[in-house]
Amino acid sequence: MESYKHRFAKETLARWLADPEQDLVDFRNATGGGHFGGGVFMEYPFCVTANDELRGEESWHEIEERWDPDPPSYEECLRLNWRPLVIFDVALHHKGFISDAFEVVHKHDIHDDKLMWIHRIKHETGLRAVRGLSADWILNQVGRPSKLKTIWTI
Repeated sequence: MESYKHRFAKETLARWLADPEQDLVDFRNATGGGHFGGGVFMEYPFCVTANDELRGEESWHEIEERWDPDPPSYEECLRLNWRPLVIFDVALHHKGFISDAFEVVHKHDIHDDKLMWIHRIKHETGLRAVRGLSADWILNQVGRPSKLKTIWTI
């Protein structure tokens, strides 16, 4: 079960990144897509099909209209017979593809299995970076910071 702290930290990070004035990462906000607009998505899944094909590199809302503004949930992926490999806390979409992803760390860092899948996804897609940020650091900010303090970057 997700804590309120983790949930609110993810939402706060997503709002910072969706702000057209943001300069936290090299990202040009898209005109749409994502719950917060600007091509910023929360709970963004990368899945594998029964044929071992990766799904999620292309923005979900451009694949199918029903996933606008939110990508498919874990349960929806399973109903489609797709196995979720990684569900990123926040993902950025640029020109139809996911360019960057973020993991908000609260109680536990990412597991080795998830790390292995992140490396596969980065190798097989145009994903530039996955960054880990502390939920405590995010929630201790007063307004949007001028720079993100990452714990790790892949």
